[in-house]
Amino acid sequence: MNPLLMMESAKTRFSPAELAIYDIIKKQPSLVTHLTTTALAEKAGVSQPTLTRFVKKQLGYNRYQDFRFDFINWLSTNSDETRQKNDYFSRLEELLKQTQITLTEETMTDLVTAVAKSQHTFVTGSAKSFLSAKLFETLMRKMGVFVTSYTTDFLDDAINYLTSEDVLITFSASGNSSFIKKLATVDSQKILITANPNSNYKNTFHKILVLPSITGDWEYDSISPVLFDVFTELFITYFARIPK
Repeated sequence: MNPLLMMESAKTRFSPAELAIYDIIKKQPSLVTHLTTTALAEKAGVSQPTLTRFVKKQLGYNRYQDFRFDFINWLSTNSDETRQKNDYFSRLEELLKQTQITLTEETMTDLVTAVAKSQHTFVTGSAKSFLSAKLFETLMRKMGVFVTSYTTDFLDDAINYLTSEDVLITFSASGNSSFIKKLATVDSQKILITANPNSNYKNTFHKILVLPSITGDWEYDSISPVLFDVFTELFITYFARIPK
């Protein structure tokens, strides 16, 4: 039987904690396949025992592992590649619409002005976000502006060079990456490009740009880096308008 349908039919008797579990699984079914019970419970904002009791009490399983096995089996036999592709592009289309609203002329002009006034521009990001940092560096250099990108492994070295006349742009979908702690003492203008409006380190930055996200799961939402690149391309367009 479809596990999602089982949960749907029983959700009227769910407690608030159980509804949180139901919501996260419904929004992102794939989390069941690649997260441990502890990690999935954390995503839902509940304890691991609560998750275990949920599948036993409400769904009738003897063990969480039995529920997970059924869920993975259901996903593998009911996947629809065309539907998934359409879903991806539908989400992307919606995100692009929201991004267009977010990246107003006022917002872009403010960020471009901050970079244009700086003596040096540095940019960083971890994992996939660093690819966006590298794109930013490449396109700005094509504009004749020397931008330096640093991976988080070499951020300690970069920090030694930053001054109050410089600007550091950080790409981080979650805004909670551990490397951001290092930036608290950096004596420069700091800009965060993120998809999380509730970053734990938001007070570390002078300016924050929050791009839209549908799932709200910064770690697994693969569309976020696409929006970083959209921002970068638009940034270059605005930067090119500055009188030389």
